[in-house]
Amino acid sequence: MTTLSDLLKRPDMEKVLLVEIDPDGATPNYLSDTAYFTEPGDAPADQPYYPVIATGGVPRLKRSIQEVWGGRSVATWGPLVLATDKVDGVDLSTASIRDKRMQVLLTGPRGTIPRADAAIVLDGIVGQRNGNPDEGITIELLDRQAQFNDIALPAAFYDGTETASFPAANIGKPKPLCLGRCRNISPVLIDAANLVYQVNDGAISDVTAAYDNGIALTKVAGVPAAGEFSVDTAAGTITLGSSPSGQVTADVEGMMDGAAWLSSTTQIIDWLARTYGGVAALDIDITGLPADTVGLYINSSQKLADAITQLMKGVLGWWGFSRQNKLRAQLFEAPTAGGEVFDETRQLSDIKWKEEPELIWAVPARYAPNWTRISQPAAAVSLNYAAWLAGDGYESRIEDSTISAAYPWAVVSRRLDTLFDSQAAAQTVANRALALFGTPRKRTTITVPFIDPPLELGASITLSDAGVIDGYHLVTSIVDRWDGEIPLVELEVWG
Repeated sequence: MTTLSDLLKRPDMEKVLLVEIDPDGATPNYLSDTAYFTEPGDAPADQPYYPVIATGGVPRLKRSIQEVWGGRSVATWGPLVLATDKVDGVDLSTASIRDKRMQVLLTGPRGTIPRADAAIVLDGIVGQRNGNPDEGITIELLDRQAQFNDIALPAAFYDGTETASFPAANIGKPKPLCLGRCRNISPVLIDAANLVYQVNDGAISDVTAAYDNGIALTKVAGVPAAGEFSVDTAAGTITLGSSPSGQVTADVEGMMDGAAWLSSTTQIIDWLARTYGGVAALDIDITGLPADTVGLYINSSQKLADAITQLMKGVLGWWGFSRQNKLRAQLFEAPTAGGEVFDETRQLSDIKWKEEPELIWAVPARYAPNWTRISQPAAAVSLNYAAWLAGDGYESRIEDSTISAAYPWAVVSRRLDTLFDSQAAAQTVANRALALFGTPRKRTTITVPFIDPPLELGASITLSDAGVIDGYHLVTSIVDRWDGEIPLVELEVWG
């Protein structure tokens, strides 16, 4: 039987694009750009796909890591254009399909390739619709990153009923999320009569220290006296033994996920995606991130996408959703051997390259971030600690003067704002940044054949074109093209 890989190499063989709307629901919609039926042994079996996709109406995927230091990928999806809004008796202009799953598949004519072997081109969700009776309907296709852009954190707010003496000034404030190890956070007073402060909306691992205007209080297991505090890990609170004279802050080992303390970048992103993004554990692919302890404190409104981006910026990585709509998070790293090979025999064409604009010889990096700046702490606070309290954390710097000697135009990079608690972990990322960007690099745009399985962002590929361009490259941008005899992909690669 013909394989999809064989089919993609032959311009003389028909390629068929299939669209499935709400394929997991009770009444899926099956669409195509030409007449198509599945086989009796396929799932679904003997299913007709209705040829209503307009010419040129197939969604085009564009994904890119536009900014290496930006922490995320960016996705845009062209719309699905249908010649009619009526399909198998269903009016897609009014049907309840918004936010339903929509999958675009590439296969061959009936009988050539099993339905299960079709390539997943795009797997996303239905967005906005528009159209008119004479020209059919246009359906926006989104991936879940668009949903993450709309999900606000924290998700819970104080309504004043939490305690009998809840301060009126704190009604309507968000309940804080303390993830990992966060230094000098500002807890919320929730019981004025008993001096109870909430550090996290949920159970925590511990509060290792509490402060009154920078002066450390003494931690006790029982009822606290003046100058002391106690911790209720199940409630995520601390109780002071006497009224504070200044700003109350705390060092917290925050949110628990069952019996596990969420302390690493991987654990926190996974928990955020499952808890607030509704992503199933099987649809999360996080690989290679540092296991070192980080801290993220959320006590004012921000989007779920921005919280994940902040975490990924701190490890010099990126996140996004794959063609299969799985959440992916990984480091930005140098390309490696073993990827797909493209040379002049595989229609490698339209090659253009440009130098990376900056060469780096030094990388400053923040660590142990300070979540509450205090410009005038108590007089007894040491000068070193007072300086940290006035800033946003400690800073380290990795540099290599041999780079600046060899390349006089090399610069100091922007500061790497890590969320690591330790200097060593921050320096490891800074060293990786220096290794990546302390040597001349190029970005190259090329056009290559669409392959099965389809290329994804972050993949390593090998290019070889008679000395024009050679070596290992990292895929940083993908644009699908469906306007020729053979499906093509425009790539930007880095190497």
